[in-house]
Amino acid sequence: MKGRLVFFLFISALLHRESALAAFWPKKHSPASITVKESFIPVRSGPASVYPIIDSIEQGSHVLLLKRKNTWIKIKTQTNASGWVHQKDIIRSLSESGLPTLQLNHKKQDYLHHQWEIGLSGGQYDKGDSLNASLGFHFTAFIGTEIMASQIFTKASTSYLLRGKLMMSPFPHRRFSPFFALGSGILKTDPKTATLSSQNTNSTAFVSAGIRNHLGENVIIQFEFLKNTLFTRDNDSREIDEWRAGVNFFF
Repeated sequence: MKGRLVFFLFISALLHRESALAAFWPKKHSPASITVKESFIPVRSGPASVYPIIDSIEQGSHVLLLKRKNTWIKIKTQTNASGWVHQKDIIRSLSESGLPTLQLNHKKQDYLHHQWEIGLSGGQYDKGDSLNASLGFHFTAFIGTEIMASQIFTKASTSYLLRGKLMMSPFPHRRFSPFFALGSGILKTDPKTATLSSQNTNSTAFVSAGIRNHLGENVIIQFEFLKNTLFTRDNDSREIDEWRAGVNFFF
């Protein structure tokens, strides 16, 4: 029940995000031509500061604005070269041309360069409901680590799970950013009745895949599916499916 409630809240937040924020230049908006007023504008290969600078535009140049993604604008130069410029670098040119500026996702750069995250989530581990808390550290926008503490509730027992993982995000700038992870941990199970075997502790390993979305400010919503392998004391193993959805806060 707890897992289903968290999943419902996760989907509601995602739909709200979808309707409230328009990340792309409107489809009906025709490409606009402007004259650059700034003395120098760097052009990057993608819509984020993690992409390299591939060109530059000088004052007086004419550029064509093709589309917008958050506060990044794709442009084409007079030499037919294309790339991405940030709104703040071309704000004067936009204003004097009478074109709108976008204030959405002003924390996007903070999101791409943040290091620490804390998170809360819920879901299902095997047939039990789970509540999870996490602490993460990102070395770059592409690679990070995370420690997760979970409590799992079933009719027969309560379990406590502590895990660590390495997470890889190949496209961190995307609106819906996929990620992949692998890790290991320890599972401790406490039976609720004396008729069951006494508490036991087993090691576990997992691989996972999921998707993240920067909701705004310092909030991230995340869905993850995990494939766990539980190693028992009798040298046997068991496969356990798990999913979780929740909210992370970065700083």
